[in-house]
Amino acid sequence: MSKIEIKKAGIRGGIFLAYEYNMEDNGVSAKNKTQSTAPIHDDLRGAFEKLIPHFILLTEELPTDRMKDIIEKGELLPEDIEKKYQVTDFELGGSEDAQTIRITGFKVLSNDKSVSFSTPSQKLYEEKTDGYKFDEYLREILEVILSEVLEYMDGKQAPRSETGTLDFGDEDDDEAFSMPSDVIKDLKNNLPEGVTVEVSTSKSKKRIAEPIIEAGEED
Repeated sequence: MSKIEIKKAGIRGGIFLAYEYNMEDNGVSAKNKTQSTAPIHDDLRGAFEKLIPHFILLTEELPTDRMKDIIEKGELLPEDIEKKYQVTDFELGGSEDAQTIRITGFKVLSNDKSVSFSTPSQKLYEEKTDGYKFDEYLREILEVILSEVLEYMDGKQAPRSETGTLDFGDEDDDEAFSMPSDVIKDLKNNLPEGVTVEVSTSKSKKRIAEPIIEAGEED
């Protein structure tokens, strides 16, 4: 049985996806990185956009009352916020009992230049007395993103005819993953007959749901 655990993902050039994951097969674990040239699906782009309110609050860019209804009621971002902030990356860390997320994005300045920055590592489970007020909503959207990344790896992508890029500000070369773009495609093509793909929700209350690929023979 093979298991894939997404560790980080980021949008590159406004249209492509870079991601890093751990793959465990028969007790052997390997780290993998890739930067795909396949355009992302709108569902994945929309999931990343739902991290924007959390990015803003965790970096104390705007007061909570500006983001509360957007997060809790799913309201659309006001135009001024939508044009000013973008989220490009997330990274998961920590231990099984203390999983964390770090969100990276950028802010467009009044001179039309942009500055990139990241949130501090935020625990996904904390006591309400001193934790992040919207951690439950953050976990929910993270589950959606992890599922969408897995589906992207399995072929859920925008039509190949989609072209063009967006300038999301300067990025450090070290932040982009450098493995060949066909790694996941080759992995998929070489899986044995009987492979199934599913999204599994962890039973642990202390860990976010992890997309997995399970391989096994059919009965």
